[in-house]
Amino acid sequence: MELQILDCDYIMLSKPIVRIFGKNMKGETVCVFYDKFLPYFYLHSLDESKYPEIIQTLKKKFEKGIVGLDIVNRFLPIGYSEKPVKVLKITEKDPAMTREIREFAKEFGTLYESDILFKYRFMADFGLKGMGWIKVEGKPTKTTTVKCKPIEAEKIEPIEILENAPLKILALDIECVPEEDRIAIPGKDPIVMMSLAFSQDYKGFKNLVLLSKP
Repeated sequence: MELQILDCDYIMLSKPIVRIFGKNMKGETVCVFYDKFLPYFYLHSLDESKYPEIIQTLKKKFEKGIVGLDIVNRFLPIGYSEKPVKVLKITEKDPAMTREIREFAKEFGTLYESDILFKYRFMADFGLKGMGWIKVEGKPTKTTTVKCKPIEAEKIEPIEILENAPLKILALDIECVPEEDRIAIPGKDPIVMMSLAFSQDYKGFKNLVLLSKP
């Protein structure tokens, strides 16, 4: 199936499951589930001989939170290097544990890519972008977490399509009345007016203005 990406997030079961929400050329809304990707970041130590010791320390501290500790070759993003250096790739079971592991691991060296949100890490690694198109290979599945058509993906890859899937568009604007002469503060100043415009008529209306009182 070919889909245009509208949104991306993840849910946590026994492992993180990425969800990609999109539309196909028929205008059908589809949710793609992908469970073969885990969060990770890198640690670089100036003393490469310490990596075995660091690995043992992290294993002992986060026995259930870390699922992979691998020494890999990478080019550092700052400065010029003719050849890659050895860094420790730390792969986690749960994206929610990244902060705790990161705070502990930073005492052993310099961290890289530890502040990238999991869904953006996934999209970057797969070459995906918002409103871009993907080709998905998989099979239909059953779930109660979404109301649209669900697909369990085996393979996801970006493709080049220049046109948009059939979309329904809502434009919305609000007006607030602050208590003082200042910018409105969310959660404090009341909304007194809403204007809405529709790409397709809503109950016979092309646009609406909603007021807080007659």
